[in-house]
Amino acid sequence: MERYEVEQVVKELNKYIEKELWFDFTVISLLQDEMIIHGGLSLSYPDIEIKFKGIFFTSLLMDWHTNTSHRSLFLLNAEEERQMNLKLKVEHSHFIFKFLAEEYSEEVEFLIVAKQISYRLLTAKENI
Repeated sequence: MERYEVEQVVKELNKYIEKELWFDFTVISLLQDEMIIHGGLSLSYPDIEIKFKGIFFTSLLMDWHTNTSHRSLFLLNAEEERQMNLKLKVEHSHFIFKFLAEEYSEEVEFLIVAKQISYRLLTAKENI
């Protein structure tokens, strides 16, 4: 994926998430280099599935809540990526994604380093 494509997916996801009063996430699977996360108002009936492919590194809880009055998913900018690369030695062509969790300060980093991100809606709600 190109950076502009990743930025577009992150923008669409945040737009969808921010429409809700709250949003919860859970890691459904992490198999080889692919992670699937479900999110929604109820994790029993999730609204959205987010898939990360080409996983290089992850550091996050298996379940978390977000404050939808703020963005909850970020793609690190060039300077943040540079600093993270010094720590993690991230391989070229990977993107660094950061989730913010409601119960934690912004200093607690829920990170996923992956080559690709995609999503699909699981409910009949309004499209992104």
